[in-house]
Amino acid sequence: MSAIHSVIDHKQNKRSRFRLVKKDLLPLYFCLGLPLLIMAFVFVYPLVYSFVLSFTNAHLMRPNVDFVGLRNFIRVLNDHRVWHSVRITLTYAAGAMVLQFVVGFALALLIDYIGVVRGILRTLIVIPLMLTPVVVGVIWRTMLNYDFGIVNYFVRLLGFQPIDWIYNPDLALPALIAISAWGGVPFVMLVLSAGLAALPREPFESAQIDGASSWQTLRYLTIPMLRPVIMVVVIFRSYQLLREFDVVFTLTKGGPARATETLTYHIYARMFEAGQIGISAAIAYLLFFITLAIVVFLFTQLERGDQELVASTGTDSLLGRSPVRLLRKRIVFIINLPLRIAVGLIDLLADYLGKAMSWGVNAMRRGQVAPAVGRRERRRIGVVVASIIVGGWVIFALSPVFWIYISSVKEPPDVFKIPPKWIFTPTLHNYEVVLGMKYGTEAELSMEGVKPPLSRFREYIFNSVFISGSTTLINITAGMLAAYALVRLRFRGKELVLVGMLFTRMVPPIMLILPIFLIWRQLGLLGTYHGLALAYLSFGLPFSIWMMRGYLLDIPADLEEAAMVDGSSRLGAFFRVTLPLAAPGLAATAVFNFIGTWNEFFFAIILGNNQIKTVTVEILTYVTDYAILFGRLFAAAGLILLPIIIFTFFVQKYIATGLTGGALKG
Repeated sequence: MSAIHSVIDHKQNKRSRFRLVKKDLLPLYFCLGLPLLIMAFVFVYPLVYSFVLSFTNAHLMRPNVDFVGLRNFIRVLNDHRVWHSVRITLTYAAGAMVLQFVVGFALALLIDYIGVVRGILRTLIVIPLMLTPVVVGVIWRTMLNYDFGIVNYFVRLLGFQPIDWIYNPDLALPALIAISAWGGVPFVMLVLSAGLAALPREPFESAQIDGASSWQTLRYLTIPMLRPVIMVVVIFRSYQLLREFDVVFTLTKGGPARATETLTYHIYARMFEAGQIGISAAIAYLLFFITLAIVVFLFTQLERGDQELVASTGTDSLLGRSPVRLLRKRIVFIINLPLRIAVGLIDLLADYLGKAMSWGVNAMRRGQVAPAVGRRERRRIGVVVASIIVGGWVIFALSPVFWIYISSVKEPPDVFKIPPKWIFTPTLHNYEVVLGMKYGTEAELSMEGVKPPLSRFREYIFNSVFISGSTTLINITAGMLAAYALVRLRFRGKELVLVGMLFTRMVPPIMLILPIFLIWRQLGLLGTYHGLALAYLSFGLPFSIWMMRGYLLDIPADLEEAAMVDGSSRLGAFFRVTLPLAAPGLAATAVFNFIGTWNEFFFAIILGNNQIKTVTVEILTYVTDYAILFGRLFAAAGLILLPIIIFTFFVQKYIATGLTGGALKG
């Protein structure tokens, strides 16, 4: 009987413990459920709404909507203007990708070879990566100006005629590609540097012992081993370039003669200038399918490399897993890695390029019957050459930032003087005008000739700070709790939830902006703070969840269990144990959320409805078809970039630690 009673007691205790566990897990389900509801409202519902609109003849100026079936898609497929935009988009993405990859990879090699002052170089080179895209477009537009641009000033110094970079149909697209590559080079360099640092040293040491040259080592050892990271860079940057809007809008607006009309800008023009909602939705899905096809093609190349790796090592790959897990792992590999290791300059492979350069110098000296150059001397020569190249790139990369701030402290008549006035007495006049402390001058107003009211830029700074701060707070709070629930919970459909969150990174924002605009208009959210902040959650919240999930996977669950044994609840253990350990990741996530929201332009210009303006929208008012208010433009750009540069310098260490932590988790 005693044995029977012990069995019964054991079963009762087991059921009791099970009920306690279920009760303890209820807060985690709530932490996950609330962010999922937010995502369903700001992402899933607009996405479905957009899909429905693509089968209608909806128009911004007509209240009646009729179902037209596949008529919109058939019309799109027979539209020459659409296919022209597809060709421009593919040319732009491919050209910018190739250019920034070649330059970024070369810089990664050179910086690692130099070996000293890596921290300073990393901080300087990463600045263009953090700059506000709309400011980049506006400033490059002024720098490339035919009459007053600083670029044409140097062209004249070289003895050539000035070049019409923006309004020449043959040059506008190459100029756009070059500017996009300038902004993307830091990301490519940083990710490849981190990938190089993760490679094992043994194969390279063996190759050196066997007498392999630097080029042979690079061609037959480094590049094949670096293949996954290279594919990450290519895939990530490719779908970013395919949906680029800000720089195109501010630099060329699709012109001249539609020479730079990418598919994203074409959708915007059809949607908000022509009012063709149904057609625009259909074109947006065409862009999505093109992006998806390119990603799948690139993944087949990556999978082929994985199969070769499995055949050579005998290790398991992604092929032997369930379809849902396989899809999630693939999307994680595309998105999670570059978002986490975007800052990571650690030394390894660059010395091969330096050895190759010093070998060339050594060969030339031997040809002149000079004594053999020793290893240390070759190293010095390589460092000098690499430093000159990297220094030249740093000067070029930071020249727009330098031009912004040096022009912002000039008197308005001196800002656009050609030749530039290099020696002058600095003044804060432009900042005082922009901040609404005084009126501008007639010379500053150029062709307009009318003194406007005092600037309201301080109000727009408050708008940006308030919206960015509130959105960041919601993102990191909800994202942290949801990520914690995803790490600790075990439930059916978890893989589908993760795939759905990562899917958000593949969807072009242009697909969501119109349905969100229509929904917000019905709910009265247009031109409101909470309307903009809520819309920003559509992409910020999934990003925060995945960032924080990577950090939490590195924290052992045993620490929480020990706290719970001591009497703490699960959420109590989370706040007392897990949250302090995840603080670096939380800080990095918050910084990236704030910067992303601060830099946001596309949603702000449409959903702000001219009632709530942010600084990225206001800066466009200084560049019109009639005049360019140079002094105000540069001062406003300097104010917009100032928080970004401060974050880059003072929080860079935490960004690097945060982005690297948990990069391979998923």
